Amino acid sequence: MVVDKERVNKKNAFIRKQISDIRSLIDEKPYEEIINDQWIIKGLKYSLQTSVEALIDIAYHLSAKHDKHAPADARDALQLLTNKNVLRNDEYENYSAMVGFRNRVVYG
Repeated sequence: MVVDKERVNKKNAFIRKQISDIRSLIDEKPYEEIINDQWIIKGLKYSLQTSVEALIDIAYHLSAKHDKHAPADARDALQLLTNKNVLRNDEYENYSAMVGFRNRVVYG
């Protein structure tokens, strides 16, 4: 199976745009204003959540292409990519923590 580079690039571009927007917000507004505005916090959570979901989509896609079957869950996909040396162990740990954050945001 072939990796859909266009799909991966679109997801990656989405993640980069979210990061850019978050950095712009942080640069433009004082910390106190950000932390005390529930709508800004909700927007930041949503941007982070959807970015992690894009990361998960990439991980599922790449792991399915490398292993020829769908992983059990997001961390399984990340672990498979680590086992195949697509990700380093430190990247696995960071991305796994991001998945945990996303799960807490989505499921409370």
